[in-house]
Amino acid sequence: MLYYVERNSDGAIVALYGLPQEGRTDPEPLPDTDPEVAAILNPLVLPTLTARHLDGDAVVIDMERARDIHRDRLRAARRPMLEALDVEWFRAAESGDSEAMADVAYRKQALRDAPGDPRIEWAETVEELEALTIEELIAE
Repeated sequence: MLYYVERNSDGAIVALYGLPQEGRTDPEPLPDTDPEVAAILNPLVLPTLTARHLDGDAVVIDMERARDIHRDRLRAARRPMLEALDVEWFRAAESGDSEAMADVAYRKQALRDAPGDPRIEWAETVEELEALTIEELIAE
């Protein structure tokens, strides 16, 4: 698929469209296999683009918005983990293993607490946020 890109004066992609935009002057067509386009379309990168905006010719990142997006991604990443732990908890409950039930409850709480970890608020760059994966945040 071809994507149409617009660049700022530094050559950075500032807009990406699936179709040519009416009223725009000759956007540059690039295939989705182009490394720059592929990097933007990466599901880990695409959400953070909504935290970016133009300030003149410069692309500026709204870190407050980036943190909110990152918290949403953490919530999505923990969902299958919580579901797997629910199965573990029910198996432990069926066998009457209260120690295993308590362990599962502890791990589930760690997953619930992850989006509120203060390291997210302390992150000053998108790279620092991206390093705070769900696995990193729940590691003991």
